[in-house]
Amino acid sequence: MIEFDLSNFRLDGDKQNEIDPREDPHINGPLFADSHFLSEELTLGIESAIQSREPVIVLKEAFETKKYPLTPTEFQTSDEKYWWSAANTANGLASKFGLKLCSYYSENDGELFVNLVTNPSNKKSQSSMRGHTDAVAHHMPQEIKFLNESPSPDYVMLIVLRNPNKVPTVVASLSDILENISISAMDQLALPQFIIHPQATFNIDRILHNVPILFLQPLSIRYSHGKVSYDLEGANIDKVKRAISELNEAIITSSSEVFGNPGDIILVNNRTAIHGRKTPGPDSAGDSRWLMRTYAIFEGQRTSHKEGVPYKLKP
Repeated sequence: MIEFDLSNFRLDGDKQNEIDPREDPHINGPLFADSHFLSEELTLGIESAIQSREPVIVLKEAFETKKYPLTPTEFQTSDEKYWWSAANTANGLASKFGLKLCSYYSENDGELFVNLVTNPSNKKSQSSMRGHTDAVAHHMPQEIKFLNESPSPDYVMLIVLRNPNKVPTVVASLSDILENISISAMDQLALPQFIIHPQATFNIDRILHNVPILFLQPLSIRYSHGKVSYDLEGANIDKVKRAISELNEAIITSSSEVFGNPGDIILVNNRTAIHGRKTPGPDSAGDSRWLMRTYAIFEGQRTSHKEGVPYKLKP
């Protein structure tokens, strides 16, 4: 993990409070990037962290926190303006470093920003989350061969509005994971022998068959404890079981906690990190934990989208 203090380099002007971040984000992103002055030292440092595929980048105090309303219990964002400045800051910073915000038609109706909050009627939102990569059943960039396909996101961006109980995001870097598994396990994880189902938030009728979960060029991983499986009658079944067991153990032993504070923006590399969270608990509404999440993908990445909405990716 690497941190950068942006408290003295926040977005200039008032436009970030007046422009809906869900409207034309790929047009407004560069505009906010141009008005977001960063020192040369900060700029070079963040650029280096992105280029070196740092698993987690924390932009400390990137936006000014406000007197927010009660934490919502719904995952869909409000049409009120109170969160716009934080979201537009994330968009401007992403654009400044060669990233474009994105969402997927198959998840949350294509919403560009979603609330990560506790919902009293949703038990999963109250519990811990095991390590995973997002959009695990989407292809990796090097696998995109067809029209109407887009890869999983390069980054998961977490925008911290409230976190009174210091609930951490838990992250295991791929480099640390690989130091804790055997060469034999790596070989097995890199073979095209796994079955991947989509995560529950994705309304998509597709399963990936006979694919790897570890890629060596460039070094990348996709994984979800509950969505990756394998042929129980396959010839390598014993080796595959051992490899998955080693991977699961290595994720635990390699994990560290990232404590996001209000005003922070956390960039989790969706290729070089496995991320989850500790238990948020049952507290909801009031001043309970409130993050927003968006995705980002590198400019120039091959994607497919419906005409007129370039940030909503297929499928």
